[in-house]
Amino acid sequence: MRMTLTTFKRLYKDYQESGLNIKDFCTNQDLAPSTFYYWRNKLEEALAHEPDSFVPLEFDSNPLATNNQTSQSLIRVSLL
Repeated sequence: MRMTLTTFKRLYKDYQESGLNIKDFCTNQDLAPSTFYYWRNKLEEALAHEPDSFVPLEFDSNPLATNNQTSQSLIRVSLL
């Protein structure tokens, strides 16, 4: 099986749901523990770079603004 981050995400979810320790889980999956640790580190790195939340923006339509003019006041951040 070719391992990708997406594939490992599914495998990691299976590991968490199994209740087994890493060694036993890897034995059941015929996977070297070193491979599991390698991909777990890759997953943690990827998750560390994801934003914590999404900030929605509202754009006001201003009939006085032309395509060539922009104004900072046209963009408002909605904090929920």
